[in-house]
Amino acid sequence: MDEQQDLAQLQTALAQMTLAYEQASQLNQLKAGFLARTSHELRAPISSMMGLHQLILSDLCESPEEERDFVRQAHESAQRLLKLLDEILYIAKLDYGTNQIHPHPLSIQTAFTGVHRLTHLVALNRGYGLALTEPEPDCYIIADEKKFVQALANLVNTAIAFMRDGDIQLTVEPGPTWVQIRIRITSTKTIWEEVGADQPWPLLTADQPEDIPLPLPSPAMAFSLSRKLIHHMGGDLTLLATPAQGDPMTEIQCQMLTADPVVDLDDGAAE
Repeated sequence: MDEQQDLAQLQTALAQMTLAYEQASQLNQLKAGFLARTSHELRAPISSMMGLHQLILSDLCESPEEERDFVRQAHESAQRLLKLLDEILYIAKLDYGTNQIHPHPLSIQTAFTGVHRLTHLVALNRGYGLALTEPEPDCYIIADEKKFVQALANLVNTAIAFMRDGDIQLTVEPGPTWVQIRIRITSTKTIWEEVGADQPWPLLTADQPEDIPLPLPSPAMAFSLSRKLIHHMGGDLTLLATPAQGDPMTEIQCQMLTADPVVDLDDGAAE
């Protein structure tokens, strides 16, 4: 009997060690992929600034106005780079534990209101439709409000910046354990594309010419940053469909843990 108990304990310990090893390997893969994507992302604005400065230093500007314009472009590139670095450093500090996210029960209605506030004017200016399905009042998730809204808004604004036509819709599918938020982008433009299983997130579609400067962050980095934030809140972010698969639609699924609705104590006291 003792030998059987010892064997069962050993098997349980082995299963736990195997699971821990697999989780650690996946985490290392995510970190390595994020570092590779970050290195690639930073090259573009730095190269742009160096090229502009080289034109000025070589006296290749045709007029003082053109030289001033080059200085302005370099300054704007530096500002975008600084903003991107701030976002990357925040994620890195989350990974190492020096920054903390504090998830709590969050109403999807509250989150969608924040996303709409940060995205609807951008969509309106570009002439794209933006629709957010009205969630049930008692639909709650476990998330940090500011960071969750930021993660979704980054994806929506990235889609608006790169899509050529169509519209965007956010829907909610509540469940007993998980709440699924779907971002559906109806457009023929491929903003993200799926890659092999060894790559932990989608890449920018290959039809983007390399010599055309991209907004910062690029679609790939925006997805990476949002996915990192979602992971730190116990959720997941997945690319489900792209126009490359046949239909003119990109679909992203954000999966978050379900939370019990928060009772408003003031309303309870009033009753």
